[in-house]
Amino acid sequence: MHRARTQKRLDSWGPFLTKTEDNSQLKISPTLLTDISRAFDPYYNYRQLPPAFNRFIRQLILPSFVYTSLINICKQLRKMLEINDKRTLKQSFEFFLEYSTHEKPSLFIRSLLLLSYLPSMQGCLLSSRKIFGQILFTEQVKYEIRSFIVPPLLTLKYISIDNETLNYSENFFQRACVPFSNLFYSLCNNHARTREKLSNLLDEFSVLQDESEKLDQWLHKYLIQHIIQTNLSTTNAQALLLVEKTSYFFQFILHWTLLIMEYYLLMGFDLSLYSKRELYDVYFYFAQIILFTHINVYKTSKNILNTTVSFLVQLNQKQQTNKNQINNPFIQQLNNLVQQHTNDDPLIELINENNSSQKKNKRKNPNGLLATNNEYHEQELLLINGHFSMSTAMHRCLKALDIERRLKFSSNDSNYFLRDEIRYRHRFLPFANLCAPPYMPHTDFLHIQHLSDNRYTASELYQDAINNFSQAKTYFENYLNRITTSKQYQQQQTLSRTFTIGITSLIDVESYIRIAKTNGIVLKLLLSGHKPDVKIDFDFSLHAHYPTLKL
Repeated sequence: MHRARTQKRLDSWGPFLTKTEDNSQLKISPTLLTDISRAFDPYYNYRQLPPAFNRFIRQLILPSFVYTSLINICKQLRKMLEINDKRTLKQSFEFFLEYSTHEKPSLFIRSLLLLSYLPSMQGCLLSSRKIFGQILFTEQVKYEIRSFIVPPLLTLKYISIDNETLNYSENFFQRACVPFSNLFYSLCNNHARTREKLSNLLDEFSVLQDESEKLDQWLHKYLIQHIIQTNLSTTNAQALLLVEKTSYFFQFILHWTLLIMEYYLLMGFDLSLYSKRELYDVYFYFAQIILFTHINVYKTSKNILNTTVSFLVQLNQKQQTNKNQINNPFIQQLNNLVQQHTNDDPLIELINENNSSQKKNKRKNPNGLLATNNEYHEQELLLINGHFSMSTAMHRCLKALDIERRLKFSSNDSNYFLRDEIRYRHRFLPFANLCAPPYMPHTDFLHIQHLSDNRYTASELYQDAINNFSQAKTYFENYLNRITTSKQYQQQQTLSRTFTIGITSLIDVESYIRIAKTNGIVLKLLLSGHKPDVKIDFDFSLHAHYPTLKL
């Protein structure tokens, strides 16, 4: 409704603004421009000022500049309306990143975007905010957790929850709304301030990690005992073991924590904060600590979706006594929201149990219900694996070049890297309070590097870097092929090359492929002994995140 009103307002600006043939840009009619320029007198206010004011005037704003600014504002407003199509927190997060990175909106537009997504009300707490003024943030968080990792607490319809467990769980969801709300507030600043706010936000997520771990421990015995009472534990021993060993809420909070950490580190490249001496530290920490953990989180989520969904469906079917009565209050709260996400919910069959045709389809293709979530996880995994291979290749390459003293920007001494403990602590200090992934002190980092000093030669490191660049190129190319053939991309052609998943857009992926291909060729030449006396320099002109090696 709000989008329709705004669209109507933009269209009602009449003949002053007209659409081009492809509806992607706005322009002012040339004939009307002439009429307006005659009617508009830019010196009117100038003549009303006292004579002494003349010396303070530096520049008059030209009418053409006003028209250009108006056109840009209208473009950004039309683009901003796409936030109404985002159904989940992850999609909204990706849109905020895409909009702030590629549109470069003004503070006014960024404020409008935030207020349209999370309208503010006087005296309203962050935990009570409503998305688009309609959806409670707590309900959206519950739906997000359920879609990502299907915890039994938000899945089993006929489970009876006592008041103590209900209050404990509800307090956690209320508490989770605050850092997630602050995340969207942080993204509506300029890049430097956003990065600063994200470092503070990680402290809030560290507290949320502790609370999620306690909630998982609280629910563990309670849910397992309930599941065993249904007598399905013997026929589904593998699924029961997985449910017993999984920390559902901790995994979800860890997923978002890692996403913020990745964005935080990459923004350091965008802002040119890292010196070349720090590159080895940053690429190593980014790959071996953050991305490695995130890959495991996604694999865990995929395994749970593929293994436990059918098990939870059986539990609901066996416990079903009255089709119109749902004992779980969380399911009752989510019913209205789930109806809006029928195409994305991996457990939609739990709602449409009365539809016999859907039951038949479910028997024919039991994995079809999870296709959407698994496809999205596959896309994310391709990107994360691509970043992991690129970062691994970079720190292997840096180590080999340092051993042979072929870095143009380094001194003649060996071990150009690993010397700046103060900068290491400064760069990774926001990660120190997190439960997971565990923070690696500088002493441990040096110990790991020294263990590998005498284990690999420069040639072996070159070959390993070549293999990783090749793997990264393959991952990113597979991602491009998958995303351009998916229905999600075909339905959103307006996103074009700025279409973003996670923290990576299509423009970024195309640049990464070129960098991986070029660096692989350069390293093959170095491995063959080409120009042994020539120093290697780095060029970040193609992309700020990964440099191109220059002979």
